[in-house]
Amino acid sequence: MTGDDVWQDKSWKIRSRDWMLPANFPARSTHPIRIARLDWRQAGMRKLQQKGGKLKGDSADNVQVFCRVRPLPPAAERCIRRVDDRTIQLSAPSAAARNALGKDTLYKFEYAFDEDASQTEVFEDVGLPLVRDLIQGKNGLLFTYGITSSGKTFTMQGRREQPGILPRTLDTLFNTVRPNLAAKYTFKPDRLNGFDTQSPMDSLLERQRAERDAGKVIRTRGRAKDAENEFSGRPQEDGAVQGLDVDCEYSVFVSYVEIYNNYAYDLLQPDVGEGKILQSRLLREDNTGHIYVAGATEVEVLTADEALRLLNRGQKARRIASTQLNADSSRSHAIFNVRLVQAPLDETGQSIVQEKDIVQVSLLSLIDLAGSERTKRTNNEGDRLREAGNINASLLTLRKCLDALRSNQQGENSVEMVPYRESKLTHLFKSYFEGEGKVRMIVCLNPAAEEYDETTHVLRFAESAQDIQVTRAQQVRFDQLGFTPGRRAAAAESKKRAKENMELFTEEETIRQHRVKHMSFSRTFEMFPSIKLKGHDDEMTLPALARFLDDRIARHKAVLTSLKTQEVEFVGHLKSLYTEKDNYRRENNALRMRLEEREQLNCQLEKELDEHIRVREELLRHSTLSEQAKVDLVGRLHETEYAASQERTKRRKREAKQRDKERKSADRRREELEQEKLQIRDAYQRELDSGQERLRQIGGILNGDGGEFAGSSSDGSSRRTATTAFTPSAPFQSSATSTLSGESSYHPAAYAKYRHAGMKTSSPHANQLHRSATKKFLPPASNQRYALGLPRGNGRVLEQVSRHRTPMGTVLSSRRSFTKRKSITRLPTAEELRKCATYQLEHQEATPDGNVKTLVYKANHAPTCTGGRAVTYCDVETLIQADP
Repeated sequence: MTGDDVWQDKSWKIRSRDWMLPANFPARSTHPIRIARLDWRQAGMRKLQQKGGKLKGDSADNVQVFCRVRPLPPAAERCIRRVDDRTIQLSAPSAAARNALGKDTLYKFEYAFDEDASQTEVFEDVGLPLVRDLIQGKNGLLFTYGITSSGKTFTMQGRREQPGILPRTLDTLFNTVRPNLAAKYTFKPDRLNGFDTQSPMDSLLERQRAERDAGKVIRTRGRAKDAENEFSGRPQEDGAVQGLDVDCEYSVFVSYVEIYNNYAYDLLQPDVGEGKILQSRLLREDNTGHIYVAGATEVEVLTADEALRLLNRGQKARRIASTQLNADSSRSHAIFNVRLVQAPLDETGQSIVQEKDIVQVSLLSLIDLAGSERTKRTNNEGDRLREAGNINASLLTLRKCLDALRSNQQGENSVEMVPYRESKLTHLFKSYFEGEGKVRMIVCLNPAAEEYDETTHVLRFAESAQDIQVTRAQQVRFDQLGFTPGRRAAAAESKKRAKENMELFTEEETIRQHRVKHMSFSRTFEMFPSIKLKGHDDEMTLPALARFLDDRIARHKAVLTSLKTQEVEFVGHLKSLYTEKDNYRRENNALRMRLEEREQLNCQLEKELDEHIRVREELLRHSTLSEQAKVDLVGRLHETEYAASQERTKRRKREAKQRDKERKSADRRREELEQEKLQIRDAYQRELDSGQERLRQIGGILNGDGGEFAGSSSDGSSRRTATTAFTPSAPFQSSATSTLSGESSYHPAAYAKYRHAGMKTSSPHANQLHRSATKKFLPPASNQRYALGLPRGNGRVLEQVSRHRTPMGTVLSSRRSFTKRKSITRLPTAEELRKCATYQLEHQEATPDGNVKTLVYKANHAPTCTGGRAVTYCDVETLIQADP
């Protein structure tokens, strides 16, 4: 958008009542004022778009932290020592040193004030640069931080004989801007954290209205009555700062608010002492992104004493209580705002430019933070305990915000959210840490040894706060508007000369008129000539007297005529004045009626605006809550997803580990089975060979030479050879193996022949063979583990079988031995286990050759401490039926 486009836009208007343009002002955008204003707006819009709604400077400054140590009696034990101008040493007290709870630590700051530092030194080093920045249109923040009873309020406000930073700041500010102070009500707050400009006539009407409403005479500049207050009779600062633009006019506005129990209150609320209580205020954001207390009273002051009276008035409404550590403990955070409004003079040098966009507002906030407290030391109860909790919570939120800011500024890709909205205090601080200006902090320390623990936390936080950077503000300059420098001095000189010329002209005109009137009057009342006759023939005296009288009569008539003419002119002039007076009176009444209508309309619009603002705040609150809920849900979702992914990863690792373990176990078991298989095969082969050898020997003995029977026996034995079935036991079980072999039992026919031959032979060799054969062919011994499956006690057996069980009537089946048996197809209950002596679990599965393999797991059970039954498996029987 160019300058011509903006000039042709109908929405861009200038009120002629506020700014009367000169007659030779061009209609196009070639005038330097308009070009500069448009360039200023467009440059600001470009910066706003580039910086996300906040104007940022090209460089930044770190938060400057100063340290001040409170004086103590000489005999008191100290834990703080000033090493040099920038270093503080924190030493552990004797008790902590004995317990090895602390050690000496050094902390560095911008400057460290010792116990003997005066209020003047503190102001000159800390407060004076902020006043200079305020004059140059820059914002500033100064707050005191520390534990309770560490001297924060004394440093900020001081006492009557030792004023603190705040009174000295006001004195220096007014010493600087007093020659260029604008008339009162030249600037008027617009209720949206901005200011409107008013013409001299409007400001005069505003003063008259305020005089009528207040019922008192408006104080003139420099004649304000010094009412009694806490700072009456104080030593005042007589210095001033440099950098004031003499071609501008200034106005000073002050406000005083407090943060109590996380609510904002206006300490300058009208009629607060007449039965009314303080009403909480909302925090809002203006169109430039600055946070302010909506509805807070903002008063224009003309002197420092007037501002201090307002401070004293607010102090009476501030929450202060007595605790065990401090008789006058601040129970809230106090915020004293000083706003300096400046606007340039027009080309005439007599009035400001009536354009709101050119008005520059700079803010200096002086904050006295409440001190952190520990309940175990203060023993607070009730309201004091709740106040201490809210104070500590707000200070903790301040630490969290500064830590998040430092993390975001030092990290490359950090996007940590700064929790400004968790506290009203940090919400107000957002404009300073994310805007432009200068931030300074004074850490007040109590060097007493019993404050060692809390002082440690304060020093750590203060030292870390120095790493935070704030964008440096640029000085406000009106040179680009195209005005002539020195126009105020030129206007004053011109006015002085005009006054001198007017006085000289008035004096000469008065003298001339006086001479004319005196001459005319003197000629009118001229002395009579001598009427004494010289003789009877004197003919000169009487004619001269007659001529004198005629001339005098003529002059009298001329004077009367002139007087009548002047009287007529005066009456006419007087009538015209009366007429003009009546016209002015009627015009004044009309203007007053219009003004009342405008005021009513303004009141209605203000009510509508308040309603819209309330709705907007409600929507913003809901939006903020929704955003916070969204952020929380997104965070929880991310955490859940991360936990789920971690759990999936762990489960995959466990599954892979389990599979690997099972594979290794299966391989190991397979190898063991293969080895057992080979061993069993070798054993059976050796047994078979041994049996065949024995049969051959027996056959030889029975047949004499043993040739025929041995061969037939060998063939028969090869045809009748049968192997026993072997089932390996499970890793956690023991198995019983049954062995059936035709070769291991005696042959009836051979044994009959053997006995018959033995009976006929009585030789020692025959008897030896008989004994040997009898020893080798005894029946096999039974397995003692078979007894584990026998019932004990009442002999009841609880058997759990499958619903689709295949009946197995085998020789080794234990079902033939037991009569008291109960079969179930589900898991047994504790009561069922208690009533039985033995518990068996039967399982059937198919073998690779198509047969059925039955596993009978035998178990014992015992009662548990919780009333249940513990089952312990002790043996397993493997039953296999195979095709012979």
